[in-house]
Amino acid sequence: MLAFLFLVLVANSNVLFAQPMRPASVKPRTSEVYSNKATLADVEKAILSVASRLDWMTKKGEDGEIQAKLIVRTHELVVTITFSSSEYTITYKDSKDLKYNASNQTVHGKARKWLDDLDHGIQKELAR
Repeated sequence: MLAFLFLVLVANSNVLFAQPMRPASVKPRTSEVYSNKATLADVEKAILSVASRLDWMTKKGEDGEIQAKLIVRTHELVVTITFSSSEYTITYKDSKDLKYNASNQTVHGKARKWLDDLDHGIQKELAR
């Protein structure tokens, strides 16, 4: 029985002694569009499609600009996505309940996954 308890403790030690999640940078992320055939409309369509699929709410701004907002429970993350036919940039705009630190330009680490999912999803959509 003692050996079993030891195994359970060892197996769960990564949960018990897990490091706190590192803050996520909110510095702008720029990605290239790796398609010679992509038009401004193609890039916009890819961004809107991926954002919708990932539950981001979007609002078109000027040509080449989309505001996107993600709400997860009490957390909100707002970004501006500017784009051309050759690249797009995801820029932090605002957040709620994500521990924004203006001097370090960081938010709670969970936002990193949300931003990565959005960025990688757009890249995959444009690669089709």
